[in-house]
Amino acid sequence: MSSKRKRIFGTVKFRVALWFAALFAVSAAVCLPLAYYVMRKGLLEAADRELEAEARELVHIYLTGRRYKQFDREIPAALVSRPTLAAFNARLPGVRLLLGFENRNLHGTFRTYYGVCGGKLYELRRESDGTVYSRLVEPDHHIELLQNAFDDRSLAEGSSNVTFLLLDRNGRKLAGSRRARSLPAEANTAENGEGGGPDFDIAAGDRSDFRVIRLPMFDGRVIETGRNLARTYAMIRDYSLIHAGTFIAVLCIGSLCGWLIARKFIAGVVRVSEAARDIAGGDFSRRVPGGNEGAEIDELVDTFNLMNANTERYFEELRMVTDNVAHDLRTPLTRMRGLAEVTVSGPPDLSAYKEMAGVIAEECGQMLQLINTMLEITRTGSKIDALELAPVDLSRMAEVAVDLFGPLAEDRHIALTLELPSEPVVVAGERIKLQRVVANLIDNALKFTPDEGRITVSLENGNDIARFRVADTGCGIKPEEIGHVFERFFRSDSSRSRPGNGLGLALVQAIVSAHRGRIFVESEFGRGSVFTVELPLWREHA
Repeated sequence: MSSKRKRIFGTVKFRVALWFAALFAVSAAVCLPLAYYVMRKGLLEAADRELEAEARELVHIYLTGRRYKQFDREIPAALVSRPTLAAFNARLPGVRLLLGFENRNLHGTFRTYYGVCGGKLYELRRESDGTVYSRLVEPDHHIELLQNAFDDRSLAEGSSNVTFLLLDRNGRKLAGSRRARSLPAEANTAENGEGGGPDFDIAAGDRSDFRVIRLPMFDGRVIETGRNLARTYAMIRDYSLIHAGTFIAVLCIGSLCGWLIARKFIAGVVRVSEAARDIAGGDFSRRVPGGNEGAEIDELVDTFNLMNANTERYFEELRMVTDNVAHDLRTPLTRMRGLAEVTVSGPPDLSAYKEMAGVIAEECGQMLQLINTMLEITRTGSKIDALELAPVDLSRMAEVAVDLFGPLAEDRHIALTLELPSEPVVVAGERIKLQRVVANLIDNALKFTPDEGRITVSLENGNDIARFRVADTGCGIKPEEIGHVFERFFRSDSSRSRPGNGLGLALVQAIVSAHRGRIFVESEFGRGSVFTVELPLWREHA
């Protein structure tokens, strides 16, 4: 088996289609036998009802001759009224009614009954004046009519399809259709009289089985009516084939639908897999196009695209950081190497060596500070180090920072002012990291504010948040550069001549984000900038 075929058999599409097929197969295994049983039972019951109706008509001929055709309908003998039954018993004591007929005309409704008294059959009718009419009926006189009925029906339906018999109490044939065969004699010995209920049985024929009904008569004779079951069995076979064909068609269609449905819903996963392969090849700009497979697949596509966008951004930042770090480290290393080469190639002077060592130590300290700041930004931004949140009085922290930077501002004649609310502003944070935020923002303002300028540090207690602002009257930021001020190593055109490595604001943003706060800047080029930090108050964490 090829690897491609193995891969197809292992796909979700194939498994879903297989599950659909298994579901239909199990359903069919349960439903088809039940449907076959209900169908077979219904067809046989319909054949029995038709056979019984035909047998009852033959009984009418045996008991009434041709008179049954004069009546409108048959009625059960049990419906006879009590006065009428009493009148019949007065005329024929102990009479047992077998069946009745009803006839309606313009003069009213008339009912005629047939009953047995003393082993003889009588026709009974109660007249409108209350008198009882009775007439002795000889069923033997109707045997010829019954034989004619047998012959007519055999001719109409075919002697191989129906069978009719009139048997005496000993099982001897009195009348019957051609090719008719009686059941075994022991099956016909019940002498329960008319109305004892039909007795159905299956009799084996020459080519097919016969469904046979036996109706015992009042005189011990039995009328047997049989109908060939070949047509019924053929219908059962046809229905079975239809059911089997329907099952196979539904199974195939269901499996195909399962395959197509799975293919539809897996299309999003396939697109994600293709994009992942391209990304693994280095194309981080690859995005998965949207589809309409459902909310879960759409969410997967959106999450994957977001993840890849972040990965692409991180790789771009990594490339930029690597370039900047290499640049910032190359300069001091070059200076240290040049100084070392000059010192070593000169005369062996102890003071020269001491000067070289001092310069190298200073350059190493700057490089170490750069590396530590990079590591702190990375660990804080990626939340490697969990913050130990505690209540921090931001008002007191601002006061200390302003006092610390006050002498530097005075030396340059910069007005450094502090505006605090009347009540302390307590935020949830880590004290040392928040001190870095406050110190870096004030130091940054001092760096870009010219002499005789002004810096305002303010703090206000907002709705569940504290707002810390540092506003200066420095050089400001160009509009096209505002979106980059928090990037690592970014330095605007106006700051390239000033000391620094472009990591201060990046560190501030990382610390603020780690505290679930936010920082933003408003600036007007040539007139100054305002940096605002928003931090959650401590009561949110109490």
